[in-house]
Amino acid sequence: MNALNIFALPLILFAPMVQADVLTCNDGAGHQIMVSQADAQHLDGLSCKNGRSFAPNAAAPQHMIKTAMAATPPDMRIAPEIQKTRDDDRRRILQDELLSEQAVLASEIGQRNGAAGGLRENLEQQIHRTEQNIAALNRELARIR
Repeated sequence: MNALNIFALPLILFAPMVQADVLTCNDGAGHQIMVSQADAQHLDGLSCKNGRSFAPNAAAPQHMIKTAMAATPPDMRIAPEIQKTRDDDRRRILQDELLSEQAVLASEIGQRNGAAGGLRENLEQQIHRTEQNIAALNRELARIR
């Protein structure tokens, strides 16, 4: 039995026991949301009804679960102005990280120019990792709407 099976076995055995009480609520703006009963107690301004028990079906095929998750009703989606704010925050954070990585790269290149032997090899590896980080940050920035 490989390591993955050892860790997956308890999840498979106890998955049918997972259960949550879910409430359908309306917020002050008239949007319908679903929250756990525990969360609903801590949220003000919600009008909740029809508590029901939700237990994931361990026997449900994965494609059915993914399809159900992808079918989000329009009134359950994030408002465009909220999403724009989130995207702007994410863009700002990624741009800050990009500037930081570019400064690190410039420093590493400067150190490499004066280094020799094994230290130079270590710096080359660090420069390669930093360049990969910069490329990944640029890809993430390109994905933001």
